[in-house]
Amino acid sequence: MKIAIISDIHENIHNLILALEEIEKKKAKKILFLGDFMNNGVAQVLAASKIPVFAIWGNNDGDKVAITKTSLADGSNMEVSGEHYDSVEIDGRKAVSNPLPCDCKANGKIWRL
Repeated sequence: MKIAIISDIHENIHNLILALEEIEKKKAKKILFLGDFMNNGVAQVLAASKIPVFAIWGNNDGDKVAITKTSLADGSNMEVSGEHYDSVEIDGRKAVSNPLPCDCKANGKIWRL
């Protein structure tokens, strides 16, 4: 399954729409958004995406209440985590989303991400 990863939109809705069009052309099945909505308008565009979006909070997201309400609205195709990091299961595999540096253990090794 193809997964698209986007972040740091910072109110640039024009480029977000262009990116979503490209993601659709590439036939991604899920979008992971790593934060920095900056406003609810970005959340509205993501919630209207044809491709399901899983979002986490960044360090510059704006009105989290409005963004959360957008994600919970009828017809929304966006899920927002309550955390700055989270994991989501996709095709039986777990993907970890974290916009901040962290140490992760995988395959017996510590990886600095």
